[in-house]
Amino acid sequence: MNQNTNSQGPLVSVVLNSFNAQKVIGEQIDSILRQTYKNLELIVCDDHSTDGTLEIVKEYARKDARVRWVQNETNLGAKDRHRGIALTFHRGFELSQGDFIAVSDADDFWVPEKIQKLASFLLANAQVDLVFSNSMITNGDLSLELGSLQEKQGNFRRSGLISIETLLERNFVAGHVTFFRRKIVPRILPFPEGWTFDSWVGLVCALNSPVGYIDECLVLYRQHGGSLIGAEPRDLRYYIKRLNTPEFVIEYFKDKSGQLAAHRRLLAISDIPDFSKNALASKIANEEALLAIIGAAGFAQFCVRLAEAARTILKTNQKYHVKQWLFLAVSWRSIKSSQLQNQNSG
Repeated sequence: MNQNTNSQGPLVSVVLNSFNAQKVIGEQIDSILRQTYKNLELIVCDDHSTDGTLEIVKEYARKDARVRWVQNETNLGAKDRHRGIALTFHRGFELSQGDFIAVSDADDFWVPEKIQKLASFLLANAQVDLVFSNSMITNGDLSLELGSLQEKQGNFRRSGLISIETLLERNFVAGHVTFFRRKIVPRILPFPEGWTFDSWVGLVCALNSPVGYIDECLVLYRQHGGSLIGAEPRDLRYYIKRLNTPEFVIEYFKDKSGQLAAHRRLLAISDIPDFSKNALASKIANEEALLAIIGAAGFAQFCVRLAEAARTILKTNQKYHVKQWLFLAVSWRSIKSSQLQNQNSG
């Protein structure tokens, strides 16, 4: 028997990322320590909070040997909060000792059976490296349920297995509900810049086999001003509302460039099956074509690149890029105003 395994099951490392969360972190730690699954350790990784967060964590550590903490010497998320979160989780994942890792935000609240249900899924599906669940959006004090996160984002899916092709179309793996085998940590680290760590982890785990999804709200997710996950689906209406907005074109270019770099890095992994390589190659070709449209030096080149992108997309089975193509096709004024001309996808 593995030294981390006892009669209650394999050790689960819960890695909690915190920053100035003194108002809510106690509730979240309580919900973790009260899980029906007891063989766990809690590693709180604090991004140099300036309030009383760390003092609260230290008090829990004094009372419960399962709680450990570490604090960054500086606030890694001062300039880029997404990057700070990724770097802080990087540290926590390296410190973890369990066979499984569960990701936690400081302002969430877990239902008592969360770990038990996710661990049971991986124990029953040896080929799966990651499983995640749905979560319930709530207000700040958890008193009002506002609907499930996946439904709010337009992802209507039953519990089961999800392929890499599906995640390349819409990567709806949310970090605060992910649960994965620790053995994949060397593959996911370091996290790429310019992209969220949860999207990256989901795709890495899906390279060789599907990832699991449980359509149950096992986490209460506070939706407030500091939340990084939005609830708006990126369907055609999302893009229509942002027509003639240079700021959105800039955001789109930055986001798509980060995704492209991450997908290129995934494709460079040597031991992935052909179905993953083919899907990634098509995704990269489509992203390069879309970015080339934004980098057009003039209207004539813009039209040429639109036609080239259309041909590229229609050659693949990833027709979902058409809505982005349509958005760019009617956004020349915004593209010109964004001053991204002559930018390229490399």
